[in-house]
Amino acid sequence: MSSSPRSSSNLRRAVVLAVVGGVILSGLALFLSRRTGRGVVDGPLSFTPRALRCVGEVMGDEFFSAVAERGTFCIVEVRVENLGKEPVTYVAEHQRALVGSDEFAPSEQGLDATVEGHVERRLEPGSAVDLLIVFDVPSRPHALSFHASAETRGAITDVTALPERSE
Repeated sequence: MSSSPRSSSNLRRAVVLAVVGGVILSGLALFLSRRTGRGVVDGPLSFTPRALRCVGEVMGDEFFSAVAERGTFCIVEVRVENLGKEPVTYVAEHQRALVGSDEFAPSEQGLDATVEGHVERRLEPGSAVDLLIVFDVPSRPHALSFHASAETRGAITDVTALPERSE
């Protein structure tokens, strides 16, 4: 059974439209995921960075502020979710900022100046919390390495396209 030239042409058009539509949708999905940060999973925890703001000084309460020793404090807004079946304690100290080939732990001074509860937080199964992590780095990080614990391998996500503030 042969097909008419007209139906072959219509089939080709449909295939081209489907491919072009798929490419457009894939590009849009990539843009949106890079814009808000791509979530990554390490162990039972999911980490989704939402914003990254870099400043020279972190202001705490009226008694405390800190000046970045390496050049800039970068404050990461991140959503942490416990995907596991057991309670897990999130620890800021396990997270890392990547600048070039160097890796930086959170700044003790910067962490001291932030709101209480962002350094360690117990998460029940299925719960999520928005937290801040403060890094003292020479320049804005290109990636973050998130860790559920000190023993886990970690998961890296690109943060070059993160906005200054979450929406």
